[in-house]
Amino acid sequence: MAVVFRRFLHDLTPEHQFYWKGKQAKGKCKVVKEYYENLIQGRWVFPRSFFSAFLLELKWINKLTSTIFGQSLFREGFEADKRPRDFTFFFVPTLKNYQNFVLLLDKMLSDNINKSFFESKGIALYKENELRDGKVERISKGTIALLEEWLTTVYTPVTGASFDPLFDPLKNIRRQRQRPAHKIDPDRYDKSYSKMQAELIESAYEVLRTFRMIFQEHRDAHAIIVPDSLDNAPVKPF
Repeated sequence: MAVVFRRFLHDLTPEHQFYWKGKQAKGKCKVVKEYYENLIQGRWVFPRSFFSAFLLELKWINKLTSTIFGQSLFREGFEADKRPRDFTFFFVPTLKNYQNFVLLLDKMLSDNINKSFFESKGIALYKENELRDGKVERISKGTIALLEEWLTTVYTPVTGASFDPLFDPLKNIRRQRQRPAHKIDPDRYDKSYSKMQAELIESAYEVLRTFRMIFQEHRDAHAIIVPDSLDNAPVKPF
């Protein structure tokens, strides 16, 4: 939904005014709080969207891990013109749009994890299963499994804590990706897909933020000055 001052509509041609009249929302509506504060109250606030905050966390994770460990954890930071065009809220809440977003998000997270990062840290990239005939089958470990295995060997959570909540959102995104990757579902419209997308990108952002905060506490991270705004600037679902 778009909000616009009537004064701007006055400058449109009659044809365009008639077009936007047909798009007018019915019932009670509310504008985004920051829009009202900026343009009505003149209080300039600059919150980030979850999408922008996600990319910033990705950028600083790579800077921190490159400095501390000699390699970046993620292969691509998707900065500037490399940002995927569809990495934003979709306008039409359909199953197809939601599944496409899940696929994109998984590519930017799990598929984007640098496997060679773990190999240089002594983490085996394969697990071996012994078959009935005595032969040994080598199975490639997934990137989430590698990250979880490595992190639990180098970091110890506080007493009674677990890393499970940190990896659950990544596993959820990977799990949701499996269905559209192997099955074709009929498309359908449902407003709940917008809420599901918002919850998904928020959970992904929180995971990256936690990773960044973990690496930021490393003894070799003192040379990296992470901006305070990463923790203090408000992050909003828009």
